[in-house]
Amino acid sequence: IVQKALDRVAQGRTTLIIAHRLSTILNADKIIVMQQGEIVEEGDHDSLMKAQGIYFDLVKQQNLRQVEEEEEELEMEQLLKYNIEEFTFIKK
Repeated sequence: IVQKALDRVAQGRTTLIIAHRLSTILNADKIIVMQQGEIVEEGDHDSLMKAQGIYFDLVKQQNLRQVEEEEEELEMEQLLKYNIEEFTFIKK
């Protein structure tokens, strides 16, 4: 929801976004990667991914964290479902 709102508001405008969550900037025309105050990479998402530099590594790290979080959520959902099914008695 937030991403769609940002995309809509930014359309036709120059917009500066400072982001740690890289999904926020996937659609940006230009991404600037900084390290210790210096520009170390710049380009759009596709070109930075092809370069396999710092941006590429950051995306991989965030995707791995996201996968781990999704797996934890799935495990919790399965555990809750098991507990609910295990302890729910339906009288007929």
